[in-house]
Amino acid sequence: MRVLDVACGPAPQTLALALQHSGVQVTLLDWERILITALNFACKLGVEKQVTIKKGDLWITDFGQNQFDLAFLGNITHFFSPEENIRLFEKTYEALNPAGVIAIDAIRHEYPLPSDPELWYYALSKGGAAYDFEQYRNMLERAGFTSVQDVAKQPIRAIKL
Repeated sequence: MRVLDVACGPAPQTLALALQHSGVQVTLLDWERILITALNFACKLGVEKQVTIKKGDLWITDFGQNQFDLAFLGNITHFFSPEENIRLFEKTYEALNPAGVIAIDAIRHEYPLPSDPELWYYALSKGGAAYDFEQYRNMLERAGFTSVQDVAKQPIRAIKL
């Protein structure tokens, strides 16, 4: 299985997946200084041979076409407007193989934290927000995804046709 982790940060979820499944190949996409941290974690976990890196800004870097079985977007979509997210989902859609899956992990409007995180997101971005499931469903479907599912209160899963 080939996995793309978009704006991976230290990549805890996808590196954990690689640790549990030796057949998983993970491509980490982020800025170079962030990838250094992720690669250090990969080495500490002993999964560095399962990891490839793609340096760059997610808006500029080419994700490729029909290369991945799973794309993971963790805690980034709330920084972007709906239009920006649709654009990001379209790029991700192109990178996935047919029947590939996108998994989005983000704070959701219908499950707010006690600290009201939406205030922080609005302070940092022009158009970001904590979106609800129906807003995600709409954005994903506009990007071409089907079978959009709400998974356990936060993650959202959708399939490329």
